Amino acid sequence: MAAISASRLKRFFAQAIPAAMVGLVEQAQFVFITLLVGTLGDHKTELAAHSGMLNVFSLVSCFMYGLTDAGASTVGLLLGAGEPQTAKKSGKVLLQMMTVMSASVAVSERSVF
Repeated sequence: MAAISASRLKRFFAQAIPAAMVGLVEQAQFVFITLLVGTLGDHKTELAAHSGMLNVFSLVSCFMYGLTDAGASTVGLLLGAGEPQTAKKSGKVLLQMMTVMSASVAVSERSVF
């Protein structure tokens, strides 16, 4: 409790609120498109296909998001510990892993179509 202060909370929320808004807007666009497709008439097959592809994309891309969060935490920890060279190496490894993961997502999405 001693570490909690108004200035720290202000800095935290200055970063946390925009980050939360990104997730909110991203999810809202999926809901909006689903509702839009639903209003086009009797297109149950199209809506089911759209919802199915969103689920496949969410499943496959969750690994990329996991790498992003883990990498940001690791690099931040290393920078905070005063180890910039190790942080740089970790960042490079993270970029390589994310490149492989992105290629996997692209291939999986391409193979579905």
